[in-house]
Amino acid sequence: MDIWISAQWLSICGVLEWKGFMYSITKGMYSENTKVFPLTFNNSPPADYVTIYPALQFAADLCSPIVKFHQPLYIKGKEIVAAPPPHSPLSRCEVQLGLFHLLMSSLGFIEYIMEGSGFKELMSTFYAPVSVDRILQERAFTRAVQAHLQIQTALSKIILEHLDTGDEEWKAIFEFMTDVLNESASLISLNQNPQLVSLAKKIENNLTQLKKNGLTAMLWVL
Repeated sequence: MDIWISAQWLSICGVLEWKGFMYSITKGMYSENTKVFPLTFNNSPPADYVTIYPALQFAADLCSPIVKFHQPLYIKGKEIVAAPPPHSPLSRCEVQLGLFHLLMSSLGFIEYIMEGSGFKELMSTFYAPVSVDRILQERAFTRAVQAHLQIQTALSKIILEHLDTGDEEWKAIFEFMTDVLNESASLISLNQNPQLVSLAKKIENNLTQLKKNGLTAMLWVL
């Protein structure tokens, strides 16, 4: 992300948004064969233990499954899997929190520990107060992600302005971003570029120094 934000700070023409940038440099890296097949529907009330238990038992009889639930069902699923003996088929189930709710919980955690640090006031500079309240209450996921990306970009630009870098490193960013637009860049070429690796290391060292400025600075860096 440091390289992408550096390109944003340099105002390089045609820089892709974060999602497009990551898609471009990781394209073709993961080519595992997968299969999707339908299972039978259970029309019982989804929040009941008598519905969750047979669903987990059915999955455990097929394989060693990873089952994802949203938050209320996740808690009940964990209780069911923890109840039987260690070597029972049901104990092979790994119950996880669904990705969406995991992200929402992570955003809520960030907003909780940042309370009183000026985080809410900063969000209020580009969102209406009502929208900020919804973001902090984990009820506006898309806006929350956009707000975090904007804050991350703003903080990174401040850091980059005070970073001791050479022309070769900035040139390497221009060349890499050109390769991204031409779809010839990859995550491997990024990690093997000495100038880009050096820039990322300088940013990491700068962040380490900023953390020493106090607890509030440490929160913002985290």
